Amino acid sequence: MNRNKPKRMIESSKEKKKRPILKLLLLFILIAIVFLFFKKGSIKELTNIISKNESKNSPIIYYSFDDGLRKPLENDSVWGDVTKISWMDDCTGTIKRDGKDFSKENNTVIIKDGVYEITVLSADGKRKTTKTLTIDRMPPQVEVKKNESGTYTITFADINDIKTATLRRLDTKAERILSEIDLMENGLKKSIEITEKGYYILKVIDQYGNWYEGNTEFIIE
Repeated sequence: MNRNKPKRMIESSKEKKKRPILKLLLLFILIAIVFLFFKKGSIKELTNIISKNESKNSPIIYYSFDDGLRKPLENDSVWGDVTKISWMDDCTGTIKRDGKDFSKENNTVIIKDGVYEITVLSADGKRKTTKTLTIDRMPPQVEVKKNESGTYTITFADINDIKTATLRRLDTKAERILSEIDLMENGLKKSIEITEKGYYILKVIDQYGNWYEGNTEFIIE
């Protein structure tokens, strides 16, 4: 019956018969890939994603400055100028410093220097957020002292508290910058003696963003 049918039509009909088989084969390969994907721990990854999404509904702890603008406290943080911490009205929370509860009825606390542990519970009591916040507004303790020889000695009370310490040297008339010395470059020393002639400007910032505001300028002639 196919004797008079063109050769191209015969080949085309054969290809049509093969298509369902190819589709089944592709489907089988896809199922195998999905199976291997999940077998290699993707189920665990999916669970982590779900748990992360659920954690988004956990109570949010806020920090603010004197302007009152609130921002979420993302991680255990260190701040030098935070004045208040708070949470949503439908949540309950405690703020402890050295074991003492500093919480207020309006869920807002005016912060003093110290290390605080903040715990907030959702309204249903099923979700909890805990953060640690360190507040330090005290400037770094630095002493700049003139020696009898006319040189100067810079002394740091706590070198581990210092984040940056630089000493800019100008000519004695303060007209031209000669150099800028990074006192942290080779490890900050407890005491440093400055002997070269020049007009010096000292800049020291601690780990909490506080600036040294004492005797920041001196001259060696």
